[in-house]
Amino acid sequence: MTSEKIIKMRQTKGITLLALVITIVILIILALVAISFAFGENGVVKYADKAKLEAEIDSARERLSLVLGSAYTEKKTSTKYESEEDFLDNYLDDYIKQRETEASIFNEDGVDYISLNGYIFELDRSVPQLGDYDGTEENRPPKIRNIDRVETDNPYSELSIEVTAARAKGATFKYSIKKEGEEYSSPVEGENTYLFTNLESKVKYTIKVELVMSGEIVDTKEETVILGLLESGNLEFGEVTWNSGKASITVSTTTNKQIQYMIVPEGSGLTNWIDISNNGSISNIPNGALVSARLWDGKNASEEISRTIVDKTAPIITKCEVIETTYNSIAVQVEAEDNESGIASADTYKFYLNDEIEEKGTSTDGRYKFDGLNTSETETSYKVRVEVYDNAGNKSEKIIENVNTKAVIMKIQTKEDMEEFRDIVNSGYTYEGKTVELMNDIDLQGDEGNQWIPVGTYSRDYEIKFNGIFKGNGNTIKNIYINQPEDYVALFGNIDVNAEIKNLVVDGQIKGKGAAGVVFRLNGKVINCINKATISGDDAAGGIVASMNSSSLPTTLGCANFGSISSWEGGTAGGIVSGGAGTVKNCYNMGNVEGRYNIGGILGLNITEKLELSNCYNVGSVSGSNGGGIVGVLGRECSNSKIINSLNSGIVNGISPESSSNIIGSCEGNSSYSNCFSISQNNFKSYSNEEIGDTLGSEFLKDVNNINDGYPILKWQLENQE
Repeated sequence: MTSEKIIKMRQTKGITLLALVITIVILIILALVAISFAFGENGVVKYADKAKLEAEIDSARERLSLVLGSAYTEKKTSTKYESEEDFLDNYLDDYIKQRETEASIFNEDGVDYISLNGYIFELDRSVPQLGDYDGTEENRPPKIRNIDRVETDNPYSELSIEVTAARAKGATFKYSIKKEGEEYSSPVEGENTYLFTNLESKVKYTIKVELVMSGEIVDTKEETVILGLLESGNLEFGEVTWNSGKASITVSTTTNKQIQYMIVPEGSGLTNWIDISNNGSISNIPNGALVSARLWDGKNASEEISRTIVDKTAPIITKCEVIETTYNSIAVQVEAEDNESGIASADTYKFYLNDEIEEKGTSTDGRYKFDGLNTSETETSYKVRVEVYDNAGNKSEKIIENVNTKAVIMKIQTKEDMEEFRDIVNSGYTYEGKTVELMNDIDLQGDEGNQWIPVGTYSRDYEIKFNGIFKGNGNTIKNIYINQPEDYVALFGNIDVNAEIKNLVVDGQIKGKGAAGVVFRLNGKVINCINKATISGDDAAGGIVASMNSSSLPTTLGCANFGSISSWEGGTAGGIVSGGAGTVKNCYNMGNVEGRYNIGGILGLNITEKLELSNCYNVGSVSGSNGGGIVGVLGRECSNSKIINSLNSGIVNGISPESSSNIIGSCEGNSSYSNCFSISQNNFKSYSNEEIGDTLGSEFLKDVNNINDGYPILKWQLENQE
């Protein structure tokens, strides 16, 4: 083997030996690290021991807390243990015997302790309850128990403290202090008392005391103080009482120091301090105000105690009821009281319908009316909810279930029914598509103090209309009385285009600026109606209708008038219709018609072209300028008006029908009339049914039963007689 190979082999063996040595060293280091990790100061073993100890302490605390909780209940509810002093000892004796719990109580240096399984805790007998953990029977370290202030000659710049410690024989203490926002001063070592000097008055300081045993700090305690403050001396507030929306609260102390208070209303700045006697009452406190109190010796004050006075009691609802229901409204009255901050002065009551979130309205007097509700021929059920608030915003609530609105009047049997029907229409319900029936005669008992208000209204500013069907069933509305010279009046003030008034008799007295027996302003139809009322209108008067609205071409059909009709101020009057356009057919007038001008036995005035008047007759006298037995005046725009199959048997401006054929008083246009003539009353009464049919049409019959003094009657009148 060459020397070169030998050298290489030796080098290889050397490297291998070095690697082995390094590996052994690493293993030794890892072993030492593992031992340190397991058994060192913060090793796993010690950490596990510490965790186990803490778990056992927590277990002992929990078990003792249960024992003392049971003792607290027993103390409050049982009379078994009479002595306050030995209650807990006796109770625990019984408890331990029953449950074999190894708990014991002992006193050391004036402090009570309770232990379980060797774990010791401080004990407050008065509650009773656990205090701080104090160690085990084998290991109870020294500890600082209390830091107490001691009086000095200058409480504004000096602070003297005395420290009480347990198991601290031979111990010393380190003292340091810091001003709020600063760092602690360097610690100074001393005995259990120490005096801090050169401090500032009314500044917050924190004192730190460290307990030193054998050169080591074994316990630390901190305390915060403010120089120049009196001890609070058990200063406390009493119960809050209320009167007329303002609160009162008592304040008391166990010292002989002066009590002062201030009230800080919500949102305002501080006020001055006010002296008050011990157990005195601070009064007139508004809701939300902050009340503060302190002790005062002329120079120094104690720490303040404060109470925000808040009314948390909701109002009491003493009354909540529905006082009236109509077909579309519910009136509610609520009363409530609040003996604290008082009922709210605005939006006191809020009213809701069914489950709606938004209130329908509010009130301050507890009254509210739900208007404009759904209208029905049957009752409609609602739920009413009311909220009541006090000045503090507290709320009470009341719900009234199953509040039923009335069904609208559909069958009228009494004066009150007729009035309610009228009020329903005048509140805005038109009855469109509905039929109302008069079931019998109605006496309205009208006089100057009990005047009828028309169903529906008409003025130059607004209109309310009936738009249903009113069936009179041949019955009479009697003793109607209206005397309103500035209004347009009738039984119905205004009916709409789909409305019909049928088979109705009206009797009484009606007077107004414009007046009629059945309808003042007609847009729809009046069928088979009779007026027996006296009608007087300053501007217009009509036995059945005052004004027929030309734009809707209304119809007056099969109607008769027996009442006297007059209009002297503005003029126009007609036995059936005062004025307008549309259709007037199968009607007759028996009453006298008089006025200033435009006076007609059937129609007073028409100034439009869309009038068709047919099959009508007049027997009543007609008096006035431009008077006519059938029509008073046809205007120049009435070129297409037609007057057909009509006759006059009444005296016109003093001229008897025997000597006059006055059918139309004045015609300014080219209106035509045919088969119209005058006839004496005797001759007219002698007409046969055939002659009546040829002249007036098939709807008229001879009065064989003398229900119309021998003059022709309408077929429906005979049917009613039968």
